[in-house]
This record gives sequence, C-alpha cells and structure tokens, in this order.
Amino acid sequence: HITLGRIKQWEFRQIEPEERPEVNEEINLTFEVNSIEVMESELKRGGSEYTILESFPFRE
Repeated sequence: HITLGRIKQWEFRQIEPEERPEVNEEINLTFEVNSIEVMESELKRGGSEYTILESFPFRE
C-alpha cells in the first residue's frame, strides 16, 4: 500500500468540476526517496495516528 496523497471528500466537492483532475490523466512526478518506512495507522476520534514501525534508509 502506497499513499501518495489524500483529499477529503468535502474538499474535493469544493473544486470546480472542470478543475478536477481526471482519474485516467497521466501525472509526471519526480522526487527523491531517502528511505522506506513501514507504518501503522490507528483511527482515533481526532483522526488517524501514524506510528513508524520500521525504517529502511537508503545508502548514497
């Protein structure tokens, strides 16, 4: 499971329909990855709480 980004449903509804990205639209992104982290999410009343269980840094 990889989460690249999130938007709350009510926020998405506030975006004008013509400005919403198409699901089939190609997205070109470039970014540097320094590590991979295994995380646990726990849903709480105030929102999700994330805990890093394991971290694997990459060597340069």
